[in-house]
Amino acid sequence: MILHNLHYQFHGLAIISQIFWVITIVTLVGFLLLYLLRVIVFPRYVAQQLSSNVLEMACLSSISIAFTTIIQMIALNLVTTWAKGWGLAAWILWWINAVMAAVACIGIPYVFTKIEGPGTDMVPPGVLLPLIAALTAAAGGGVICRYGELDATLQVPMIIVSYLYVSLPISTLLRRHTYADRA
Repeated sequence: MILHNLHYQFHGLAIISQIFWVITIVTLVGFLLLYLLRVIVFPRYVAQQLSSNVLEMACLSSISIAFTTIIQMIALNLVTTWAKGWGLAAWILWWINAVMAAVACIGIPYVFTKIEGPGTDMVPPGVLLPLIAALTAAAGGGVICRYGELDATLQVPMIIVSYLYVSLPISTLLRRHTYADRA
């Protein structure tokens, strides 16, 4: 996405950005299939890891982060190149991704407090991934509203939810401290 919007454009940069976009799609699908295979082959181990390893669960929010960049490139590339209908496709995919980001941002820190308990002195940086998923979804909403060529009736709810997603990580962090104080 950065290559697509770079101010210093040269002939072929749009093609390079599209190649990286396709690589992102293939990588996301490939790793999702590998993780699904892991769940099918080792279901007990995956369940045990998700219930005891905070980083394992926090990394699930990376799916939403990668999916957001794919959706943004749909709005940037396909709406102007192919048809305006791709803006509506990006809008629908963004709402699916928004639900995934909200579940990650609210659910993973809640489970984290249940697994680790109160008074955790050292929080691994990977635990912040669900919060980044919400912020990335908010930024994706802005990109889709700007470049998706959508009607205003579709843009307004997306803008409102995007602004709410900016504050979601703050409220999640405050809620985490509240859970820790109660325990």
